Amino acid sequence: MRRRAGHWLGWSTVVVCLGMLVSLGTTAGVAQQMIRVRYGLATAPPAITTVQPYFALEQGYFKQQGLDVQIIPLPGSVTVVRALLSGQVDVALTDPGTAFLAYSNGAPIKIISGPAEKGTDVLVASSAVKTIADLKGKRFAISDPGGQQQNEIKLIAAKYGINPDDIQYLPIGGPVPRAQALLLGRVDATSLTIAVLKPMLDAIDQGKVHVLTSMGAEFPDLPTSYDLTSDTVAKNQSQMLARLVTADIRGWRWAVQNPDAAAQIVMKDVPGLDPSVVARGQREIAMAYGINGGVTAASVQGAQELLVKLGILHGTVDVNQILAPQFITLAMGSLGFIQH
Repeated sequence: MRRRAGHWLGWSTVVVCLGMLVSLGTTAGVAQQMIRVRYGLATAPPAITTVQPYFALEQGYFKQQGLDVQIIPLPGSVTVVRALLSGQVDVALTDPGTAFLAYSNGAPIKIISGPAEKGTDVLVASSAVKTIADLKGKRFAISDPGGQQQNEIKLIAAKYGINPDDIQYLPIGGPVPRAQALLLGRVDATSLTIAVLKPMLDAIDQGKVHVLTSMGAEFPDLPTSYDLTSDTVAKNQSQMLARLVTADIRGWRWAVQNPDAAAQIVMKDVPGLDPSVVARGQREIAMAYGINGGVTAASVQGAQELLVKLGILHGTVDVNQILAPQFITLAMGSLGFIQH
């Protein structure tokens, strides 16, 4: 297990967790009465970056833990957090920036796991841009000025010895328009999740564009998503959450080990995808899955510090107040730690 996993718990929490392990021991022990759980997603319909709960649902892992899980897609991160705070959902999958901002504004929430513990965007450029250093003077497509994406590129540029102001940032919009701009030669580079963008994947295969780096490699502590719950649910339904996190992790592990079968679930639950690229995209996305829970105290602190640098947050919050690590610890006690 990684050294920083030692930050998860104090001895008092370990005692609580050991007591709760009894309820996680066997399927028979948890199947006496099905517990209804409402699981909110921050995308409606689901997207390839938020489909993770469906793996545990489709494989029956929630049911084996005695949980009757209803997955509820909602339109946006703010909406799903509001649903959590109003009691419409019990668990919410959302991005880290939204989670920390909500907590900073007084939302009584806890991080319980990290479905995607790394970013899924990559920095992709035309064949003329051989290295990151070659971005100097080039046109870079961003979604909007001053946003997280632009600030990420500025940090990467500085890391590789480029003056961030020597890059031309062109606000173009969402991932599809940015990809089109790159493929048409209107810009020299951009960053986006390319997992299921067939034109971009085809262009990579043809050598017209190539990946320079990934956000997961450059910012390893910044995840794509966290699972959140409310303080009330964390206090009053702790056994349910331990079972949920255990089943979720089993689902993420299954998807990593069975990418083709996982791709079939993705196509079933995420509309509009090109079947010819889903299996390939699923393999790439799965490398970000939090197969050992996805969060530690150190990674949550690191994510906050980076979001401050990116201009998303004005300051950090106490990790011990926003992170509830006992549910991952229980899952690890049941499932064991594995290498990705």
